[in-house]
Amino acid sequence: RTDPGGMFAFTGLPPGEYEITSTGEDRAGNPMWLRKQGTVREGSMCSVRMEFRSIPCAGRIVSGGAPVAGATVTAAAREGTWLRRAVTDANGGCAFTLPGQGLYEIAVPRSGGTSLRRELAVAEDATEPSFDIELPIEQER
Repeated sequence: RTDPGGMFAFTGLPPGEYEITSTGEDRAGNPMWLRKQGTVREGSMCSVRMEFRSIPCAGRIVSGGAPVAGATVTAAAREGTWLRRAVTDANGGCAFTLPGQGLYEIAVPRSGGTSLRRELAVAEDATEPSFDIELPIEQER
């Protein structure tokens, strides 16, 4: 746990490479996490700055060039338990707030219980990643 100023410390760690994962919630109560790498050297201290940020992401679902309204779209983190769902609007658009950099899977359900899936890579400096998915004309929502 962090102190009231957001600081934390681990003592007695042997030298080596470490991955630090921090979890929390954004202002809307959505779960967020961060992962950072750090190296502890003999007789020294390792300092890591972790800052939560939300990244808006928008997408559009079309079929035969026409917007698909009412499609349920999910965005899931490749690593972790983060998941969001949105329903496309009349223009086939939908939006999510992503918890940060990483690989996400965008999925639209298909008939027969399968989903059309696309990978979305979000870089650390990303400001507004987006996606477009073209569904086959016979696609069901």
